[in-house]
Amino acid sequence: MKNGYDSLNRDNYANIDGNVYLFTTKGQVYGKNRENVFSVNPKDITSFLYRNIDLMPTKIKTWLLLTLPTLNPAPELSEV
Repeated sequence: MKNGYDSLNRDNYANIDGNVYLFTTKGQVYGKNRENVFSVNPKDITSFLYRNIDLMPTKIKTWLLLTLPTLNPAPELSEV
C-alpha cells in the first residue's frame, strides 16, 4: 500500500510466496501481470465503504457521512 503518487511495480513482488495485493491512492501499478500479484482500484475501495457504511466503525462511518457525495451537486461557478 502506498499513499499519494508513489507507483508500485508488480515485478518487485513476483517472488513472494502467496498472493500480494497492491494499492496506491494516486500512483500507478505497472510491470508484467503476475499470477500472485493483484491491483486494487481505489474506486473499488470507496464503493465498498459507501455500500457497507452500516458495517463501519463509528469514526469511519462519521467520516463517510460527512463526505457522502450528493445526488444534486452544486452548479459550476460558470452556471450561476
